[in-house]
Amino acid sequence: MKPMQVNQSFGRGLAKGIYRALHLWAHWNPKRIALLVQRALLIRRAAGKRDRIFKEKGIMVPPLIILSATMECNLTCIGCYSRSYSLQDEMSIEELDHLFTEAEQSGVAFFVITGGEPLMKKGMLDLMMAHPNLIFLMFTNGTCVSQPIVNQIKKVCHIIPMLSVEGDETWTDERRGEGIYAQVMTAMARLKQADVFFGFSTVVTTRNLALLKTDGYYQSLTEKGCGLGLLVGYVPGDAFSCDPLIVSKSDQIELRKHVRKIQNSGSIILMQMPEDEYARGGVCMAAGRGFVHITAQGFVEPCPFSHYATHSLRENTLLEALDSPYFAHIRSLPCLEGSPQRGCALVEIEEELVEQTRHLGVRSTEGIMDSVSS
Repeated sequence: MKPMQVNQSFGRGLAKGIYRALHLWAHWNPKRIALLVQRALLIRRAAGKRDRIFKEKGIMVPPLIILSATMECNLTCIGCYSRSYSLQDEMSIEELDHLFTEAEQSGVAFFVITGGEPLMKKGMLDLMMAHPNLIFLMFTNGTCVSQPIVNQIKKVCHIIPMLSVEGDETWTDERRGEGIYAQVMTAMARLKQADVFFGFSTVVTTRNLALLKTDGYYQSLTEKGCGLGLLVGYVPGDAFSCDPLIVSKSDQIELRKHVRKIQNSGSIILMQMPEDEYARGGVCMAAGRGFVHITAQGFVEPCPFSHYATHSLRENTLLEALDSPYFAHIRSLPCLEGSPQRGCALVEIEEELVEQTRHLGVRSTEGIMDSVSS
């Protein structure tokens, strides 16, 4: 498959998954069905914009952008890669507003909002509510999902909270902090009571692997109100460490078999990354094939785990950043085909990649942000 064909396939797959998830939420409610039809039209129009920009300008716009809205967080989770980022000089709400507007005009349909804890950024929820033509999957640790927050989200259908839970209470509290599991369950109860469509996110580690291979885990979260689920392969903050939490290749294969069974059952919309990422075209979706990552300081990276960039939204437009020769080089690499061993194919080849692209002006975003905060 050519890169643009992969981009289109990924966009269709993503749209289908979100559409199925929202269809569960609509559940024959006439008002919600009308909103569902409207959302489908918006997603289709966005795809048309992306195709037109590629034909006219040769720029590959991804259907999805992952945005670290802020690195501020009230938790210190074991192995969290985001701790390598600075809290200084983050983009303002006004700058993020401009990003959302430019992204929508360019055909981006989805934003994954992460951090840090997005709800700790003042004005972030209001800003998302002000952009109803985009779908926001907002990843939150659940501790800030108060009743007033739930009441706000209830007013719209384009913000989907994704609550982080690590499996059972023991491992969730061990990784995230004592009492966090109970707070997440309280947040889920509030969202379910308010009839908000929401989901869960679980990082796959050796500690919760056995639980994730049982039907009961997904059934219990469905009963708590989750209509959407995401399993994310663990990538440690130190990409080259022999971290005992990293799941072996053989265990990844076994888990994948069970996930496919759950996916085929239709009981919950379940996604698994990077496995479902590689299912479309058999290649890494970073660098614009399917998504890019934007840091809280505005640096445009190929993915959240690869902390290098050539462009900043404070110096360039979004389209200029997406037209980066660095991204084009990444998309040309045959070694990014096939499922990675360590959760991220770019991490596996990062040292060689940096050496290959120094002439393109590739810089470490960690180093840039360290100098900003010093």
